Amino acid sequence: MPQILQEQQKQLMAYLRDQQNNISGYIASQGGINTNARLGIYRNAYQMRLRESIEVDHPVIGTYLGDELFDLMTAEYVKKHPSQNTSLRHFADQLPSFLAQTEPFRQHAQITELARFERLLMSAFDASDAIRLPSQDLVNLAEEDWPNTALRFHPSMQIFTSRWNVVEIWQAIREQKQPPEPVESTSYWLVWRNSARLTEFKSMTDLEAKLLKYSLEGQNLAELCEFLVTRVEENSVAVTLITIIKSWFAKGIVSAIHN
Repeated sequence: MPQILQEQQKQLMAYLRDQQNNISGYIASQGGINTNARLGIYRNAYQMRLRESIEVDHPVIGTYLGDELFDLMTAEYVKKHPSQNTSLRHFADQLPSFLAQTEPFRQHAQITELARFERLLMSAFDASDAIRLPSQDLVNLAEEDWPNTALRFHPSMQIFTSRWNVVEIWQAIREQKQPPEPVESTSYWLVWRNSARLTEFKSMTDLEAKLLKYSLEGQNLAELCEFLVTRVEENSVAVTLITIIKSWFAKGIVSAIHN
């Protein structure tokens, strides 16, 4: 690429990001439109495209905040986190942390969690594919292999831990209903993409969430049983573990079993 073109592109990007630049030296007035007006058209189009990207990725936040606050959020986010890639898929990855640190949004923790939930849904939808094992593979395990067996999960599977009732807020807005007032309430959610390539989510108990977390960390079935002994009656350990693991197979989130 000619050096002069590289320099022009560099200066134009600096202008679009409100950084020091001399792009006006490369732009001529034309058709009765002066240099500043021509550059302004590019800047407005650039900023509008970034705003639209956030709006597409976070439709529920847009509704929840309302136009004025949403415009403020997108304008400030674009300033602090300018796009660094040709694709806009990951442009808003920093939105949850931005909301947690920026006034007036940081005063309302449910907004940050709502953004985090929407991004998890996107990640689940975009995740790579993998085999989904049937529960029969678990049944067919030799008895002596059970203790050392560990599970691997579908790449789309995510755990969402919420300190607020944001999933209920998200569901109400998606159904075009009045969202409930924000309430501090710890909950655990399993998020995944099913075999029909649709994103699903389902609430989990604290017990199931911990078992899933330990499984993700590579703990085998014997280690999961050791944990369950501290949480349920000893004669219920095996039934509890098998019931929960079978539900994972039924959802199609188990991709491999290994020793």
